[in-house]
Formats: sequence, structure tokens, C-alpha cells
Amino acid sequence: MDLLFLSSSPWEGHWGTQHMAAWVLGERGRVFFVELAASALSGWTGWWKGAFREGLRRWRRGIWEVEGREIWVGAPPPVLPFRFFPGVNWVNGRILGGFARRGARKLGMERPVAITFQADTAGALRRIEAEKRVYWCTDDWSASGKWWQPRGLVRRREEELVGTCDLVVASSRALAGRWEKAVFLPNGVDLSVFDGPKGRPKPAELEGRKGPVIGFAGMMTPYSFDAELVKELARRRREWTFLLVGDVEGPGVDLSGLRGLENVIPAGFKPREELPRYLESMDVCLIPWAETEWVKCAFSLKLFEYLAMGRAVVAVRTEEYEPYLPLVKMARGVEGFEKAIEEALREDSEELREKRIALARENGWEQRIESFLQALGPAGAFSRGTGPTKSQG
Repeated sequence: MDLLFLSSSPWEGHWGTQHMAAWVLGERGRVFFVELAASALSGWTGWWKGAFREGLRRWRRGIWEVEGREIWVGAPPPVLPFRFFPGVNWVNGRILGGFARRGARKLGMERPVAITFQADTAGALRRIEAEKRVYWCTDDWSASGKWWQPRGLVRRREEELVGTCDLVVASSRALAGRWEKAVFLPNGVDLSVFDGPKGRPKPAELEGRKGPVIGFAGMMTPYSFDAELVKELARRRREWTFLLVGDVEGPGVDLSGLRGLENVIPAGFKPREELPRYLESMDVCLIPWAETEWVKCAFSLKLFEYLAMGRAVVAVRTEEYEPYLPLVKMARGVEGFEKAIEEALREDSEELREKRIALARENGWEQRIESFLQALGPAGAFSRGTGPTKSQG
């Protein structure tokens, strides 16, 4: 089977849903992974500084093959900014769709299954000769709160896309409830990487540190990381060490207040293969999202990665995590998080760690991709009720 991905991020860096789906499917077929196109304003509207220059470099690099899988990666030429606005969207659709079509033909893919992770790509998909078209929706893009992504325009582009597709895959129950053709398929865990505690050596950043380690791993964005919450927790509980693993992405996340606290360690970005060592050193892992509209439809990629390492998890209160109670604790606000962390530290046991690992093993990416392939099959092969295994704790 040939698959063409229109990704919402580059191949390198923080891995997300599209990377894991491509990685697993790359064992079963051939994947052409088209990276997110840069624009002249990319560095200002959310990407890292120098994103446009890097986008140009990656486009000029051409299509390259990923070692160990039948996956090819290519960056499209730059596109126009303000991509959800009608005229711009039409132009960008021709640019992105043309690049993807030509790249697929170059790789000998005549009618691939086309999967997009971008809400504004209906025009691009229509230019691709595809066996089937799929929208894999990982977030509520209309809830970003960014003025250059007006809610009404995002929803309009997204409805155009849904009308173009044969199937919608949604990473949360809230998103799946929006469209009749949607199936619920939350993020899973790569069990070949996150395979339980093994007595790995502690990271150098924790040398000389005593007391519980409260950790976070992932991208720190304005809508997925509540810096004020973590700062207040660190101020209240000086005996706890807060280990933050990951990069800040986009404007709006201010870590200056955290960097001045002795019990906060911003460890920065770490390659995926190193993350288990950092997670194993944490006593409690956090999903400290800001309480926004975006969070109501989100399902963290880190949830099952934390659980696979046997770690206690305290997450912001959301309906998406209710099926995993009591193995996942939920909280709201500084006092709520502080109390939940205290309970997690007090209650932790080998029995609970084994239950967390068992739950994660039933929610691996291999199982997710099997469900996805069923959804692509005959009508009715994948029911809307099919989803992740729930906590039996």
C-alpha cells in the first residue's frame, strides 16, 4: 500500500501523531511524508526563528529516504501566509498539491491513500490522484486563538476538507463527535521505545538533587503548557524538583519566571530515544495544560508514554481522560495539582506501576494502526465505539 502524508510539522524534531503513524505504516507499505510548508511569516506566527530560511533549505534538499523504513520525506516550496483566507488557500492548494502529486509520481505511487493533518488542505487533496482521502484531525485548530487563524475561516476550510475526504480520524472523542464520517482513534505509545523502567542511569541534570522529581516532557506551547501553574507549584513546594524536557514552540510561553527557581530544571529538547531515561527518573509526570478551548478537544501524545514507563500521571481535568481513572489523576488549578501530586507520591506502589504499564501495552501504536486500516476497509469494519482500552484500576 502506498500512502501520502500532508504533515503539520517537519520530520525531524518533536515527534507527533503523524510521525508515529508514518513510522508504523512504513513497515507495511511505502510512505511519502510531505512536511509542512514554510511561509515568509512562519517564524513570527508560531514556528522557530529562521523557519523560512530552514524551509527553503529543506525544499532544495529534495526528497530523501528515512533509514530503516520505506519512508520518503520532502519539503514543499514556500507558500503564502494567512493560509486560511480564501484566495491564499486556493494558491497554496495548487502549490502543495502540485508538489505532492509530482513527488508521488517520482516515487512510483500512482494512487496512494492521501492522509492530511492540516485543516486547510482540501484544495491540495483534490489535486492528488488518491485511492482514498483521509483527514487525521489531532486538534481543534479553530481554537488556537490566533488572529491569523480566525475561528470562522478555520471551520470553513475544515468543513471543505471533510467534504473532500472519505474518512476522518479524530484523536479525541470531542473531535470525533463533530462529523458523521469520523472515527475516534486517540494517540498511542511506541512500545519499542517506551518499554517500562529498566534501571537506567539518572540524567546528569539531576545529579545532587534530592526529593521527588515532578516532570513534564513535550513541546511547550501557549495552549499546551501552563507556565504559571508550574511556576506556582515550584514556589510552593521547594522540596520537589521540576524537570522540564522539551522546547518552547511559538510565542506566548514565558519561562523566565521558571528559570530563576532553583528547583526547576529546563532540560531542553531530547531525542526520542533518550526520553525513557528522563521519564524513568520522574516520580510524577504532568500534563499541565492551560484550561482553554483547545484543551477540551485534545488528547496528549504523552499520556501513554508516561504510563508505559510506569509513572504516576497528574493531568488537567478533561473528559478525554476520564476512562483512565484512577490510574490517571486529574486536577484543576494550583491547589488541585498540588494535592493530586501529593496523593500520587503517597499512593505509588509496584502494583500500580504494573497496572499502568499493562494499560499502556494495550494502547500501542501497532493497535492504533490496525484500527486505522480497518477504518479504511469495507464500510462497517470499524465501529465508532471502537477505541482505546480503558483503565481497570
